[in-house]
Amino acid sequence: MAGRDQSGSGAATPNSLKKWRCRDGLVELHLSMGPASGAFTNNLFRWLAAEGAVEADIAAWDWRVLPARLETGELTAADLDRARAAVRAFLAGRTKAEIVQAAIEHRLLCMAIYDVADICAAGHLESRGFWAEVDAGGKRVRVPGSFARVSGGAGPRVRRSAPALGEHTAEVLAEWHAAPPQPPAEATPSPHPPAGDLSPAPPLDGLRVLDLSWVVAGPLIGRALTDFGAEVIRVESSRRVETARLMQPFYRGVAGVENSALYGNCNAGKLGMTVDLKTEEGKQVVRDLARRADVVVESFSPGQMAKWGLDYASLSRENPSLIMLSTSIAGQSGPWSGLAGYGNVGASLSGFQNLVGWEDALPFGPFGPYTDYVGPRLALAALLAAIEDRRRTGEGRHIDVAQVEAGVFFLSPQIAHYGADGTVARRRGNADERFAPHGVYPCLPEQGADRFVAVAVRDDAEWRRLAEALDRPDLAARADLATAAGRRAAAAFLDGQIAAWTSGRKAREVEELLQSRGVPAHVSASSADIAADPQLAQRRHLRRLPHPLHGEAVVEGPRYLLSETPGGPERAAPTLGQDNEYVLRDILRYPDERVSRLTEGECSDDRARGGLEGGLEGGVAAGHRRRRP
Repeated sequence: MAGRDQSGSGAATPNSLKKWRCRDGLVELHLSMGPASGAFTNNLFRWLAAEGAVEADIAAWDWRVLPARLETGELTAADLDRARAAVRAFLAGRTKAEIVQAAIEHRLLCMAIYDVADICAAGHLESRGFWAEVDAGGKRVRVPGSFARVSGGAGPRVRRSAPALGEHTAEVLAEWHAAPPQPPAEATPSPHPPAGDLSPAPPLDGLRVLDLSWVVAGPLIGRALTDFGAEVIRVESSRRVETARLMQPFYRGVAGVENSALYGNCNAGKLGMTVDLKTEEGKQVVRDLARRADVVVESFSPGQMAKWGLDYASLSRENPSLIMLSTSIAGQSGPWSGLAGYGNVGASLSGFQNLVGWEDALPFGPFGPYTDYVGPRLALAALLAAIEDRRRTGEGRHIDVAQVEAGVFFLSPQIAHYGADGTVARRRGNADERFAPHGVYPCLPEQGADRFVAVAVRDDAEWRRLAEALDRPDLAARADLATAAGRRAAAAFLDGQIAAWTSGRKAREVEELLQSRGVPAHVSASSADIAADPQLAQRRHLRRLPHPLHGEAVVEGPRYLLSETPGGPERAAPTLGQDNEYVLRDILRYPDERVSRLTEGECSDDRARGGLEGGLEGGVAAGHRRRRP
């Protein structure tokens, strides 16, 4: 079971098993299995069966329990090959448009791989008012206009074209000179300053966040907030195991709901609570928490929160200053809003899957669910702006962030290029459209593992320094290699010359030599390299935290450090239901009888256990700062 990829994104599945040909292009599809995402594959084979495209015995498989059947030998690799063959033949006759529509109708983790032309023609983005127009050399060019939609106020948006050099100097200076000097703002003291501690309070101290998200894209937002002092209450279900808890890597290589290092990294610092949202009492617990919260983050399928009566309109009636951030694959509105999926689906629709790989081979795509990591960074910027807006106005907001739109926003240059002259960005391997040489080159193997170094030459001076480091004055003297254009034309030759030089040296030796000569170079780092990296160690990027089950958890620190309040998690990610009693008793102030009923239940029937699940494991870990009630 531990060796099977049970993620919905297929992060640990070989690329050849995730890329499929359709009638007019390519499809991203991981045949996911296991309790967290196997139901999506059941939907796929139900569709195939309805079309008469799969054998009856395969159509009857329940992919949620398939790992166990494979482990016992009841099913074999040959059986999986039969299933894949049926899928391959079926998709080959469908168009990209048909597959996108089927993904919505049948709730599939199956998505057409778009290029920038497909993206610019997408009616969904048009319907959401995603695009803006800017002037580019006298021509109006369409570019991504906003990475978030905000209710009740102006969201982030492109407001003007890029300025010419010095275009607004006089305007800015006039505004500065006209503005009267403002006295420095007084710092707001922490409501609960620690006794005897004169260090400044974290910047988000006192902010309470209800985190109803799952996997990666949503939890990373809450993780960034708790790193800088917010109290984040992570709510999940023990009936339907959170997908991230089933994703590699696992502590000591053993799969288990408390063993995922990925889950631990995304949720470090948070309080952990388990709630059954299928019960009315469970929903009431969430309503009570939302009434006391400043921010709610959720990543359910669009419309699900409304079905539970927990949407922004419902929750803000009792808490008008509440800020809710909803993150999903394609947003809360528009023709694609019904899409399910993970960041690999977002990367397909936003163009990244198509752009990564060799020009003459299947696209490789960025590793894992790429937009799961792009979306949270942009969402965090919008959320912090909403928090600042509320500080000034007292108004709450609903923020709608789509992973697809966040991904397309990151491809703004390629989108603008297409709008300007119709150029469709294509895969180019490790080559760059301007820099040359630009590649990843083999070095001497170490401890039985292949090693590589990346080299990027940005200008002609760096090229001459590289040629000198290679002890190749003949290359430096060639007129046809004196410019980047000439070196790009000779890229295959130069890559061969550099590879011949690097292949006889250790990767770290090449890195240090080239860096000393002023040539950008770096070892293609392994996980072990990252763990031992002196730069990361100096910045305390890897943090060691006590863990109630594993003794110690290693997690990443913040992606940015502040000078006075550097930030970082204070405790390991919670085990299932770890802080149930603390949240109910100390935050919600429920009476003891209700707390006992919710945490322990009054009989053995789970349906009578009120709204909570999982029980209490470990109480409140050391280092938890108590917040306001």
